[in-house]
Amino acid sequence: MTIVHADLAAAHTQSQFLGAAAGATDFYQVICGDGGAGPTSRLLTRVKAGGGSSSPRVSVQVVKGGAAIHSTDPVSGDTGWGPELPLSGGPGIYKVTIDKDGSGVQSYTLDYHCQTPDGTHTNGDTDIDVLDSTQ
Repeated sequence: MTIVHADLAAAHTQSQFLGAAAGATDFYQVICGDGGAGPTSRLLTRVKAGGGSSSPRVSVQVVKGGAAIHSTDPVSGDTGWGPELPLSGGPGIYKVTIDKDGSGVQSYTLDYHCQTPDGTHTNGDTDIDVLDSTQ
């Protein structure tokens, strides 16, 4: 397992490719702290699939503790995102998985934001680690 650490304080996005295999999956952990804006209440995520309209759809799953959310970009290759969903788990480590519903290389962009209870972005207290990628 390879762990790559990135501190992305301004734009909280992660762009990557899923390999050709139908089961290609990327695994991340997003670490939400108690930033200057206040303590983290939730992680907000959404995903956008690249490619053409016949490309596989891309999904994001987020898990923390016993709670989980799932969102899929309904149309690959357009300019729209999948539904933006919050997972209220407080500060700490959120496990994030990106996968697709078919074979073929597929690009995606993950958008993620740690937020306070009132929806304020916690800014510089967010980290993402790439845990693994199955291509």
